[in-house]
Amino acid sequence: MSGYFEDGTAGRLKFWTAPVDVIAGGRSLFHSDNPRAALRFSHESDAYGILRTPDALKFAEAYVHGQMDIEGDIYAAILLKEQFYPKALRLRDKGRIVFDVLRSYKTHTRSNDRNFISHHYEHPNDFYRLFLGDSMTYSCAYFDDGDASLDEAQEKKISHLLSKLHIQPGDRLLDIGCGWGSLVIKAAREYDVKALGITLSRTQHDYANKRLDELGLQGNCRVKLLDYRDVEPGLQFDKIVSVGMYEHVGGHNLSAYFKKVNELLRPDGLFVNHGITCQAKSDWRKASEALFIDKYIFPGGELHSCNKVVAGMEAAGFEVFDVESLRKHYVKTLRCWVDNLQQNAAAARKLVPESVYRAWVLYMAGCALTFEEGYLNIHQICGSKTDRYGGREIPMTRAHLYRK
Repeated sequence: MSGYFEDGTAGRLKFWTAPVDVIAGGRSLFHSDNPRAALRFSHESDAYGILRTPDALKFAEAYVHGQMDIEGDIYAAILLKEQFYPKALRLRDKGRIVFDVLRSYKTHTRSNDRNFISHHYEHPNDFYRLFLGDSMTYSCAYFDDGDASLDEAQEKKISHLLSKLHIQPGDRLLDIGCGWGSLVIKAAREYDVKALGITLSRTQHDYANKRLDELGLQGNCRVKLLDYRDVEPGLQFDKIVSVGMYEHVGGHNLSAYFKKVNELLRPDGLFVNHGITCQAKSDWRKASEALFIDKYIFPGGELHSCNKVVAGMEAAGFEVFDVESLRKHYVKTLRCWVDNLQQNAAAARKLVPESVYRAWVLYMAGCALTFEEGYLNIHQICGSKTDRYGGREIPMTRAHLYRK
């Protein structure tokens, strides 16, 4: 399928292949066969200025700031990003990338990381609930049942992680980047462990501790507003888990992060790192998407390849004994979040500015497509602090993970 703008001033766009209409000022500028979405502009000049420029970031910002509306299937519209990648990376974008790389060596201070987390989680808890659901779990769910709801799949994900940790009553558990506390709450309620969750988000900290008070779990479980680097060195945990947190660490601090986890773990203890990974081979076409996320959603975030994470864990003294990809699960999770947020658009707009609502819809839908194409993945990587006992808690098989 191909098409072209009807107005000759725009020129023919022979590369245009997406099933998307373009409407500006009430007039159709482009009509596609069997359209799945429409881009609607108030002014023709805006349409021409944005759609003729090979700049995916500018295309995204046009939606965020209201120059352009998307009607219909947002995924079909976002696929247009492929049309806006320049044939070669411009000097300006090269400079942005170099700046981001250099910045990673100095920006992940305790103070800056608190600010980064505050930006990402500064919105009201009720805004996140609109798309996360009652589980308030902001990480990839685990859909072992095709008919499972999002909340059920999130509950299963937590159980899956706790199974990988071989959680036992009385275990001392540390959750680094505990979010709103779902995992430590489940561990304390159902497994009778002594759990500590840490987060840099005050809203998450307050929410989690309120839930612990309501459930009478403060004796077994605590959530602290604490940087992982500041966990008391003398503390020792039997099990440590980190879900969707290592992306905030920064490449320069990755080895120090894994070393700190290793120091906090008792000999033969188990650690599971659950996080987003990217292809080892970089793709310059993704530069605009990374810049958008850094600017509007996730400042200071950095992704690494699975082999770099494994190598970092091994260098810190872990025996890596299990690696599982949940890429397809995250595609489904993200699509559930997008559906929820769009269905609750009116409520969301009462809680956050219009631009924030639009940025989050675009961010999550775009990420779903990037996971679908395989550029991004998510891995749960299990490590043992194998000591003189020889990894006594490492299972012989993976059968325990799939028992009903």
